Amino acid sequence: MRGLWPLLLLAGLAAALAIWAPSRQYLEGRLYNNIGSAYARGILVGKSADQATHWYRAAAERGSAAGQFNLGYALQKGAGIPRDEDAAAIWYKRAARQGMPEAANNLAMLYANPAQGRPNLVLARVWLKRGLPVASGDLEATMRENLAAMEHDMKPADLAASESALADSDL
Repeated sequence: MRGLWPLLLLAGLAAALAIWAPSRQYLEGRLYNNIGSAYARGILVGKSADQATHWYRAAAERGSAAGQFNLGYALQKGAGIPRDEDAAAIWYKRAARQGMPEAANNLAMLYANPAQGRPNLVLARVWLKRGLPVASGDLEATMRENLAAMEHDMKPADLAASESALADSDL
């Protein structure tokens, strides 16, 4: 029994680390996003869009939905990073898939009103519809207004295409 004790202790530690590791990544993501927000607003540190974006990226890469949203926003606006709507869409989509309705709304608006290229109302409608079930308050009202205006401008074939695209989990 004496020889088993160190092995049991190591097995227990390994199990604890396996459970704790995802939590650590989640907590790091939240922390890094908060640091980015402090730099973005100039709270307790000098205001710096470059530093904010650096920390948002660190948070986003650790799976933080807020970090992904904030990095998408920085990329969309060109705040502390070169403007890149395609990259913004990727980060908004990751945050939206985690249930963040603000990201779904911003992604929909990117598809509906791109800086360059043609609008894609089919995908815009898909992301509004996906985000609405978890939206509330003013955001929900805004998303419903955007959806109604969008559906008014869409052709029946586009509405049907967006309905079938809603079932596509790869979007």
